Amino acid sequence: MDKQKIEEVMNRTGSDFASAEAALKTSDGDVEIAVKIIRSYDLKQEAEAKTRREDNHRQEEEGKHQDPAPEANEIIDAIKDIWKRGNASQLDIEKNGRKILSLSLVASAIGLILAPVAAIIGLGSALITEYTVKIILDNGTVININDLAIERRQENDTETTV
Repeated sequence: MDKQKIEEVMNRTGSDFASAEAALKTSDGDVEIAVKIIRSYDLKQEAEAKTRREDNHRQEEEGKHQDPAPEANEIIDAIKDIWKRGNASQLDIEKNGRKILSLSLVASAIGLILAPVAAIIGLGSALITEYTVKIILDNGTVININDLAIERRQENDTETTV
């Protein structure tokens, strides 16, 4: 391949020797076409990089709007608050939609009830997202404790910022 043509393509496009040589081979030695090949490749690379940046930015923004999983103490506090109302009849713990623990709630058993909940939650905050703690009230209403704990956190955050 003609070194002069390679240098011209390199000078016009800012490409390296190997890229300029490959573009000239593809264009059968035509400098103009080789320059267009490299520039179109560069544009494609820029467009792909821009798309990746936009995707990353969108994912970051979506992540900001999602509430993190409730912490162990938030779940236990929510259970205690519902317990104080006195109308809870059952506590269920589910993982991936399957019930793994179901406890009937009796008036004096708060310590016995919180022990398995605390044990499961104690596995770590990373794992708590896999578990859903629910309390069923006497009237059949189901309260998702995870959601309640997050709502309470948001209310507390709002109160502290006001």
